[in-house]
Amino acid sequence: AYEALNLNDSERLIMSSPGYLKDGRTHTLWKPRYNHRFMTQKLFQDSYCPIVKSTGNEPFPWKNRLFRSPAGRDQHVLDDNGIPLDLSPEEFMYLIDKVDPHEFTEKITHQTSFLSELYGNKIDPGLIITATSKEARIIEKHGLQRNGTRHDSCLTLAEEYYKRDWTPEKSVRTIKSWIRQKHHGYSKEVNRGRLWFVDNDIEEIVSWVYENYTGVYHPNSIHNYLTGLTSPDDVRFAADIFRGDWINIRRTIAFYQYCRPRSFFPWIYI
Repeated sequence: AYEALNLNDSERLIMSSPGYLKDGRTHTLWKPRYNHRFMTQKLFQDSYCPIVKSTGNEPFPWKNRLFRSPAGRDQHVLDDNGIPLDLSPEEFMYLIDKVDPHEFTEKITHQTSFLSELYGNKIDPGLIITATSKEARIIEKHGLQRNGTRHDSCLTLAEEYYKRDWTPEKSVRTIKSWIRQKHHGYSKEVNRGRLWFVDNDIEEIVSWVYENYTGVYHPNSIHNYLTGLTSPDDVRFAADIFRGDWINIRRTIAFYQYCRPRSFFPWIYI
């Protein structure tokens, strides 16, 4: 697990879990950073937690879930031989201060960087958290609200426009116009006049969304299930068109299932 996470000895502190003496379970304390800043909880959950889970370990903390604080009951720092150390709070804090920050060097693009790499064509919708339409509408109306949010905000809008069945070209044009009008000085790249960089990033984001949010995984949960919404009349209609052609009957029913949640749009992007 440490090799997969590229954690050096100086970047981690190994501690016993409450069940250490029974089953040998441990906790690892480390300080993940990105771009020389400590990760926010959202960035950690969206981009780093899938990597930790891929090693067979459980990452903490999780939003809205209780977890034990370090150095709580039956949690002790382990020496090189795996023996729990009896430390005072001051000694424990001293060891935490000595842990070097772990600089995450790979480029993080919200949840996009690791989806294909980790899950391929077996993406479990329950593992990935996407922005809601409410969040997208807030971002769309009010623009950037703090530093370091340009990329994630553009991704949120790209997901929303995909759900609205906009073409990729329209999404790119809209997001480029949006960032110019509503960056509010919170984008370092815009402030530097590097709009070419921002435009390229937007094009990459939209391209990724429209290429990957198809088939196995969609940003809105209703499309992540193959049951769809089909009436008996739909089945009869498909059977009447393709009598005895079971393959095309199934294709037609699947097409209904795809179109039904999008039927209130003037046209459907396929």
